[in-house]
Amino acid sequence: MWFSPRTAHVNKFQSAASKYGEELSSCTTSLLLTKDKLGMFSSVHTTTKRLQQLKSHILPENKEIQAMASPLTTHVLNTAKGVPGVNIALSLHRLDPSTETWLLINTGHTNTDGRFPGLITKQDFLCGVYKLRFETAQYWESMGETSFYPYAEIVFTISNPDQKYHIPLLLSAFSYSTYRGS
Repeated sequence: MWFSPRTAHVNKFQSAASKYGEELSSCTTSLLLTKDKLGMFSSVHTTTKRLQQLKSHILPENKEIQAMASPLTTHVLNTAKGVPGVNIALSLHRLDPSTETWLLINTGHTNTDGRFPGLITKQDFLCGVYKLRFETAQYWESMGETSFYPYAEIVFTISNPDQKYHIPLLLSAFSYSTYRGS
């Protein structure tokens, strides 16, 4: 059997980016072979190491983390620049129907992908009216720009907490929009 002098794929590697989670642990490992000085093939250690790094980013070592995946997710996109909204302060609130006041559930910042993992646990996700508040003025100021909206609040109703809800925010300095995603 002939291998090219540079690399040859021995096993196929299933695409982890589209299959997250359990399927990654069962996928085969890609083994690249290179020809050494004596014409013998040897494995490339860095490839295996890189695949292990990718797996650790996609598949948490602690299975409890997977079980605690948030039933409510959000994603901020800076539509003016076509990039994720990075490091935007946000807070999640639930309306207390008896007092008509907002109860703070969680606060944090979006990550480098414009997302906030772990927004709420499945146990705390109840029927009711919720509010996501994004501190947009701080975000635009951090980039040396001004914003017409100092913050954006998205108020929505959860009628079935067994479903998954995704609330994206499409953002520019002078407009924002949202929708229920999946």
